[in-house]
Amino acid sequence: MKKPLITIVLLLSISLAGTAQYQSAFGLRYNGGLGLTGKFNVKNNNALEAILTGYGNGVNLTMLWEKHMSAFSSSKWRWYVGPGGHMGYWTSGYNKKWRPYAYESGINVGLDGIVGLEHTFSEIPLNISIDWKPSLNLIPSPNLGINNIGVSGRFVIR
Repeated sequence: MKKPLITIVLLLSISLAGTAQYQSAFGLRYNGGLGLTGKFNVKNNNALEAILTGYGNGVNLTMLWEKHMSAFSSSKWRWYVGPGGHMGYWTSGYNKKWRPYAYESGINVGLDGIVGLEHTFSEIPLNISIDWKPSLNLIPSPNLGINNIGVSGRFVIR
């Protein structure tokens, strides 16, 4: 009875030890524009990711809660999926419809999701990933964005 229990505990310990490959990672994300990304492992198989992007005359901050799972039976590869939200500020530049020299500006708020695959190198402190991050703007008006595919490279802090 003791041997099977000890074997199960050891196997679980080994599998859980390999789930958090790093404590945090910081780097760049490219999805048609360049942004900053930071990822923080907060619990077993869970991470918080922050993405700061600039676009046109605006800036956007996205926060995501990600669930990580082993991929390809390897400790270096992980799938991740999760929900999140974003908030941003934008200006449209000159708009003749309103009045000469008028600028439109505002905030945008919405929901996000993410599905991705990441690889963490054991030899060097580098993490790379590819993901799909659909978004739904709620404010100022509903707008669905489904063409957001990004690649990231991050410096890993173990």
